Amino acid sequence: MSVPASSHSNAGGWSEPKAPSQTKTEQFKGFKDVVETCAGRKFDTFEPVLFAEQVVAGMNYAIKYKVGDEEYIHVQIYNVPWLNQTEVTGFVDGQSLQSPFEWSVDGACAPEPPTQVTAPTQMTPPTAPTQVTPPTAQHP
Repeated sequence: MSVPASSHSNAGGWSEPKAPSQTKTEQFKGFKDVVETCAGRKFDTFEPVLFAEQVVAGMNYAIKYKVGDEEYIHVQIYNVPWLNQTEVTGFVDGQSLQSPFEWSVDGACAPEPPTQVTAPTQMTPPTAPTQVTPPTAQHP
């Protein structure tokens, strides 16, 4: 998935990539923990330098973060603030300042694997149902 640069608003589409305002910078820095969890490493530097957004049932953000001297990452975030939900839906490491936003399905963080349920090693066979004898009618 690429984030297209367009000169006009596209309802439901991505905005043109732009530098974040101070408010957006603070918001995007707040995603650090979830991004570090996705990346599997900690970032000493975590500065958002470019972003695009898409209005959905919440917001999708494509954010370019500076994480080292000449090291950048691209992160796609799905954020629903009224549900306190933030999810990394795309992650690409090893980017440059000039790298365009591009995503693949493989770039998303994998959800936690499901917990394995181990079947018992010995299974007790079910017992046969108990026979119930209906009462006999008694005649006087």
